[in-house]
Amino acid sequence: MFHHTQLHRGWDPENHDFDFEQSFTYVKDYLNKADITLANFETTLAGPMGALMYVPETHVRGYQAYPTFNSPDEVLENIKDAGFDILLTANNHCMDSGIEGLDRTLEQISEHELLAVGTSKTAPASPLYISMNQMDISLINWGYGTNGITIPTADENRVNSLLNYREDRINEMLEQISQADESGVDWVIVAIHFGPEYKTQPYKNLQEDLVNRMIEHGADIILGSHPHVLQPMEIRYRKTVDGEEPVFIIYSLGNFLASQPWRSYRPYETDNSIILNLTLELDSQERKYLSNVEIIPIYTQWNSQEIRVVPVVYALSEPGQKILGHSNEDARRLPWINEYVPSHMLSRMPGYTRESHGDILTLVPPTEENEDELAVNQLEQQVEAP
Repeated sequence: MFHHTQLHRGWDPENHDFDFEQSFTYVKDYLNKADITLANFETTLAGPMGALMYVPETHVRGYQAYPTFNSPDEVLENIKDAGFDILLTANNHCMDSGIEGLDRTLEQISEHELLAVGTSKTAPASPLYISMNQMDISLINWGYGTNGITIPTADENRVNSLLNYREDRINEMLEQISQADESGVDWVIVAIHFGPEYKTQPYKNLQEDLVNRMIEHGADIILGSHPHVLQPMEIRYRKTVDGEEPVFIIYSLGNFLASQPWRSYRPYETDNSIILNLTLELDSQERKYLSNVEIIPIYTQWNSQEIRVVPVVYALSEPGQKILGHSNEDARRLPWINEYVPSHMLSRMPGYTRESHGDILTLVPPTEENEDELAVNQLEQQVEAP
């Protein structure tokens, strides 16, 4: 997302254009290493004065932030340079500049040689099929709604919106998942924009129930967004004819880049998140498995010139402290974030531990000994429970 605080800092008065390169300086090496890097793109690119609403307090040189986001085209140059390949466009801000703004957003994404999924210029908004490393992947993207902005009836199937969790739209999403699973692809990845904002745990009767239904219809990986804060990860195992296969879930990836700092009057965990790295593979019998799950805890750092994403471990290092010049708030928050993020991420993955490799934390599955100990502990907890 690009709030007005980012737009102000991104304006280059000498060249009379915008430049957000500094936001990605400390993470672009990690983003460029992956075969495919994707992100939720929660704004529109409708050109100057293209947003549906004009709000002077959040308007910067023809572009708009909250409540209807419309950003300059230059953001795509910086996003591509940072290493992103695919943008998820089905979210509650995709209609912030109307259907014309949605179309222009997709045109600009294509012109910048990036891919988009979740919305489409032609009906319907289909999954994105990817072939890489001798694997076939279907990427599906849906969002819960559009903040009350009406999608024209003729264009409803160009926007993968659940229309505020309408059952017929949920069934359309599940049918997309089933069709992808039955098509013979190796992995079905679902990116879904859902859940309550600023809640660090998923809602059982909403997010967890939807996740269960998606898994039943064939989803292998579920990537959640919208709450603006991290929600935990899970790894489950689904029975197959010849054994079992993993299902990975993260209920919310939180904010990657969105200028929502922690404040005592708004104490939400909006300034910290992760870069998630999943390594997908097939074994010799064509069975899918996750060979590696890594997270890089990150922090959104502010100063008067920049709003930038920084790996937490680097920010805490001596070189990082010298170069970044932490505020008192940074110095207070960073050590806590360094412990909170991995602990929170692993809170629904009993038996998993973490290994530190610089900025990167690798998640280590439980061993047989750990599993036995865990089973005993769980049994004791069940016996002791009132």
